[in-house]
Amino acid sequence: MTDQSEIDRLAPIGVVTSAAYRDAMSQMAQGVTIVTTDGAAGRIGLTVSSIASVTDVPPSLLICVRRESAVNPILKSNGRFCVNVLGADQQQLADTFAGRTQLEMPDRFTADDWSVSQSGSPLLKSCAVAFDCHVDQIAEIGTHSVVFGTVTDIMDGRQGSALAYFKRRYHNV
Repeated sequence: MTDQSEIDRLAPIGVVTSAAYRDAMSQMAQGVTIVTTDGAAGRIGLTVSSIASVTDVPPSLLICVRRESAVNPILKSNGRFCVNVLGADQQQLADTFAGRTQLEMPDRFTADDWSVSQSGSPLLKSCAVAFDCHVDQIAEIGTHSVVFGTVTDIMDGRQGSALAYFKRRYHNV
């Protein structure tokens, strides 16, 4: 049973602005991934923490990609992607694919050891787990494309801690 003092502690913020929404969402820990794709439209990758399981029949997940991102049209055109889940010690790689370093896209793939997934997308050999997907549906919502992918292969990687993003910082979990 929740007592009144616990309810009183949660105060409404008033108008829900983009900044207030982002601040509130920073209170949710998220796994950190690098989403990659390769194909006729090109080879590209992006650090993504907006990912969620959709269903296990068929195995499906979703990722959210900013519409203005260079990855967006390439991902849509290639029609496939790989979600590489990062381990706790891969913060630098997350920053690299988030564009926080000076490396251009082709050089980002030299920052670690990559192979090719079953679908042809870049697969990070040192990831915790990877989900190889083909694009099933795309919903355009606000500033983002919500890309639904059907999982066609899973590569179980190393054991150990995972990298999470919480309160705008990386954490080991």
